[in-house]
Amino acid sequence: MSKECKICGNKVYAKGLCQYHYWKARADINSKKPESPYKSISPKSYSKIPPRTKKRREQELAYSKIVEKMNKDKVKYCFFCGKKMAKPEDKHHVAGRWGQDLLYEKLIVHAHRECHAAFHDKSAHDLPWFLDYVNRLSDIDPDLAEKEMQKLTK
Repeated sequence: MSKECKICGNKVYAKGLCQYHYWKARADINSKKPESPYKSISPKSYSKIPPRTKKRREQELAYSKIVEKMNKDKVKYCFFCGKKMAKPEDKHHVAGRWGQDLLYEKLIVHAHRECHAAFHDKSAHDLPWFLDYVNRLSDIDPDLAEKEMQKLTK
């Protein structure tokens, strides 16, 4: 014996309603009509995830001040290829942007957009300036330089 729709008596689709009345109820709930006769279907509750936490917003504000200060430097060199830059293009985060590394000025360097993209997209074997980059990196953080050198063994 099949169950019947609470409203019209047709075969039940879901929540005690036929397919027509079930989807009509969902449409009423989604459009937020005040008097929906379909009380048996409760709308899904969605909570909006904030794009950034308060702490991260504060870090990004401090980061923008660091970048502004870096952009005022008179002479800028690309950290990857070592050539002089006419204007600041990209910033590379040597150790990543996680936690306090975002705000550690020593780990933020200037980069040409093309060099930066090549570093992230190409193999270390395909980059003519890779060894020079590793030498510059060893001045900042020898452990990171060693980690980068391991890319050549792959």
